[in-house]
Amino acid sequence: MRVDMHVHTWYSKDGTASPGAIVKEMALKGIDVIAVTDHDTSGGWEDFPRDKVIRGAEFSTDRGHVLGYFLNEHFIGRKGITFYEALDFIKDNDGILVIPHPFDYNRSFSGLNELVNEIDGIEVCNGLAKTDSSNEKAFDFAKSNKKMMTAGSDAHVLDQVGRAFLESSASSIDDFRRDLERGNVKVVCNRAPFLRIVEYSLLTKVQSITNAFGRPRRRY
Repeated sequence: MRVDMHVHTWYSKDGTASPGAIVKEMALKGIDVIAVTDHDTSGGWEDFPRDKVIRGAEFSTDRGHVLGYFLNEHFIGRKGITFYEALDFIKDNDGILVIPHPFDYNRSFSGLNELVNEIDGIEVCNGLAKTDSSNEKAFDFAKSNKKMMTAGSDAHVLDQVGRAFLESSASSIDDFRRDLERGNVKVVCNRAPFLRIVEYSLLTKVQSITNAFGRPRRRY
């Protein structure tokens, strides 16, 4: 099973791709499952087949971004929540808390060493990381602190889907979670070229301002 653990749809303010287009892109790329991790919203969960999606979100907290996985309850998202508010919500949902792109330029996480005992995992490969070294530092941190490792494309644009992912021998999402928690996963890490990152950044800014690529009414 190949799982891209960090994908945004057009339910994120800066996301440009519809869930239907993402499902087609997954088939083209050989990606079996994605984690839908829209910014501060769970609105896109129902737009995917249940066997294709891990229900997640990317919370904008006072310390930086936090990924929650395997969530059960919808939530009314808002920016500026505290790290501990996100932690409580994720744990109340029996979810997994992962810090994405913890060492990436202008997207780092504040106080990682201080909060290391509160987190479950580290995103050791982010497909939009500015440098290889930021992913390498994340890998070293996760390994030295015995944290689970995740990888994801951080796709906000369709052709970014599947650039980075995890592989496991699991045949279901429940089995995949067990593999993830036990470290029985393989990280497949590909980082977007710098010029593509610039291109993606421009497209997401346009979407944030104009909704040029469309966006349904927010559900949650």
